[in-house]
Amino acid sequence: MKVTASPFGSYNDGTKANLITIDSAYGSVSFTDFAASIVSVAVPDKDGNMGDVVLGLDDGPAYQQHGGSLGAICGRFANRLVGSVVKLGGVEYGLDKNHDLFTLHGGSDGFSKRIWDFVTDDKGVTFSLRSPDGDQGFPGNMDVSVRYEFSDDGVLSIDYWAKSDKDTPANFTNHAYFNLSGHDSGDAHQLLQINGGFFNPQLRGQLPSGEVRFVEGTVMDFRTERDAAEASMSDDELIVVAGGLDHNFLLNKSERGALEYAGSLRSASAGRKMEVYTTMPAMMIYAANSMHMEGKGGAQYRPWGAICMECQNVPDSMRHTHFPSPVLKAGEEYTARTEYRFLTDK
Repeated sequence: MKVTASPFGSYNDGTKANLITIDSAYGSVSFTDFAASIVSVAVPDKDGNMGDVVLGLDDGPAYQQHGGSLGAICGRFANRLVGSVVKLGGVEYGLDKNHDLFTLHGGSDGFSKRIWDFVTDDKGVTFSLRSPDGDQGFPGNMDVSVRYEFSDDGVLSIDYWAKSDKDTPANFTNHAYFNLSGHDSGDAHQLLQINGGFFNPQLRGQLPSGEVRFVEGTVMDFRTERDAAEASMSDDELIVVAGGLDHNFLLNKSERGALEYAGSLRSASAGRKMEVYTTMPAMMIYAANSMHMEGKGGAQYRPWGAICMECQNVPDSMRHTHFPSPVLKAGEEYTARTEYRFLTDK
């Protein structure tokens, strides 16, 4: 195991960007301090050939200029808060409204737009951030940290921690885009499986409805693995209204907060598989529906060419009390863990 930091360009204010790399016996993973983003994940295919399976950019300034949250940590509240208002203790807080109908990923200057502090050790890297009271409209001074490790048996782990001096919504996720055939392969056909029998439909405008619907008999049934790109190109109304596969799934859990299997992604052509485990109650699946950009090394990224598997709380759960509460109480600690476990077909 080796952890190193190297130059990764300079940000707009002249601050030096950093690339932090964890090399393990299985492969390597790199991160940058902008948004504590995952930049690359190099893992073997079925023949032992190494390949980078995460969409990314060439340097820190490119991450600062791009708005797509590639590999980024999203917060204070990942996903959507409809109406851009939250009520806590009888007080109404107006949030930064970075969409006509909702606040997305914490606002226009959310955690995915910040340069994070970091420290490394011989096992991984820990990123940290201070979010002051009133940041994007959210109450409370909040301290946040995110730790990444990458084991010799191919497990990329993400541990989240936060604490606030006031009650406040807290919901964090990582927004990595995975293509297990290779980030530059152009192969959109990945097989997706989700360990959950219920999902949340969207209203027009990508508004979470709060409805819980059984997947059986719908295009959202991924209880057995199916081609995610084909589902995203469906003319089914559930897909069309959301602009593609962009839906939250409620995970099967034996107990709240347990680290359990959430789903998997597989490339049949490369023989790579990624299993996802999380303590979170839900997982957002996004199929890069509007992706049109040039990525690392000039790779062309296009719609449905990657899948985000964002483990998190339920979107808009501040307004829908039948979902687990996303409120972090003053003085209490927020903790969560997600693991991406990489495997190969033998």
